[in-house]
Amino acid sequence: MPKYIDILRSKLKLQPDLDIQSYVADIGDFRLPKTTDFDVVLFMGPVYHVPKKDVRYCLDVCLSVLKKDGILAVSYCNTYEGYESDRFADVVDIYFYSPAEIEQLIEEFNLARICHVPTDGEVFGELNELAQTQQKELVELHAWLDKNQHILHNSQWIATSVHALYIGRKK
Repeated sequence: MPKYIDILRSKLKLQPDLDIQSYVADIGDFRLPKTTDFDVVLFMGPVYHVPKKDVRYCLDVCLSVLKKDGILAVSYCNTYEGYESDRFADVVDIYFYSPAEIEQLIEEFNLARICHVPTDGEVFGELNELAQTQQKELVELHAWLDKNQHILHNSQWIATSVHALYIGRKK
């Protein structure tokens, strides 16, 4: 989303030593140079809204621009918390996946799992508060992650979350 890229770019101005380039792209109209090899691709919305029959194509596109050993982050709506489909009944085309469906889908691609975690709900409420205030130092966020490292390796917590995140490394 352009808004988030603008936020990222404004924060990068405060970190001139970081060499980070960012792009906004529509998975349906992907117009980046074919020679680009990205270190990280954030696939953070299409899985919610792209028909399930088209998600494999979208993952292919993401992986085609990701370099070897690059990181792919895939967010999705958790079917275990499917009551959300009632809450969002007026929003067209929201697709839900179980963690097992995502794992099975990702296994079809050349990715090594780094982690598969919830991104909201009870477990991540504290982290979300820290991140949303944007007043907290990065040290505090890292401290939270260090304290709760076990969550990053235990997928059972996904059942407590409406949204989840799968992170993999391209082999």
